[in-house]
Amino acid sequence: SYSVLSIRGAQEEEPTDPQLMRLDNMLLAEGVAGPEKGGGSAAAAAAAAASGGAGSDNSVEHSDYRAKLSQIRQIYHTEL
Repeated sequence: SYSVLSIRGAQEEEPTDPQLMRLDNMLLAEGVAGPEKGGGSAAAAAAAAASGGAGSDNSVEHSDYRAKLSQIRQIYHTEL
């Protein structure tokens, strides 16, 4: 069956690099990668709304974070 072949094929591959797995998980969590591919802006908007009461120091950090995340998202989609 096809699923058995795909499982067997996955087992024969080299072990996945833990750093790549962490990066993949981060990209999925931030909505950069995944089934919706582009739904990350909705997740970012929800995160921004949730942190709306943060102080000015935090808002600068969040702004930098969102800018970097946007840059990563752009590069990711360009590379695909």
